[in-house]
Amino acid sequence: MKFFTKFRPRANPAESLIETVSAITVIAIVTVSAMMMIRTSLLGNEVIGEKVIAINLAAEAVEAVKNIRDTNYLRLAADPDACWYALDAADVSECEAGAEMISETNYYLERNTNPMDTDNVFFEWNMVEALDVSRAARADAYLTLYEYDASGGAGSNIVEIYMQSGIPAISSFTEVEGTVDSFQRYLTVSNLDTSSSFDLTVTVNWMVDDVEKSLSLTRTISHVY
Repeated sequence: MKFFTKFRPRANPAESLIETVSAITVIAIVTVSAMMMIRTSLLGNEVIGEKVIAINLAAEAVEAVKNIRDTNYLRLAADPDACWYALDAADVSECEAGAEMISETNYYLERNTNPMDTDNVFFEWNMVEALDVSRAARADAYLTLYEYDASGGAGSNIVEIYMQSGIPAISSFTEVEGTVDSFQRYLTVSNLDTSSSFDLTVTVNWMVDDVEKSLSLTRTISHVY
């Protein structure tokens, strides 16, 4: 009886090594590509999120200036035609004299965040003239994310809100870690017609990987009453 054994060639070690290295290379390339796609996606989401915040901060500034105008109509109602664009007039006589009025220049927005300040309305908007709108300027240029205790210290109603940086500790605002000076916002007034309207441009700047990003929004603020 004859027995036949099927011939099986012995594997070449060099070929096995090449196949292993090739497989590892392919896996590495796929893994790195996937990680890069994930990182790009995460960075893209972060940039989109920051841009959404910037748009909302710009829109908020426009509404704040409208709020100042509307407050003037109520507070200085004896002469709304002269006082509708007042900046910080205490009475109608200051408007009529042309004092404390909005002018064609740059401004920062701030709010009264000190509940102990009885001379001013708590949380009221105010426009502060900006002598320097560069990123190096402090003043009220920068915005930080704060947690505001709307429950009066009970901690049951915490609201997150962007406010001008450097709010005094006496207030109910606490800085959210890692958000100090996150954005810069300033306002530019142009084409001022004291009888009818002015153009308001809000510019918001922020940093992404040490690169400054910027967004601007322009609206016309009108004397509508």
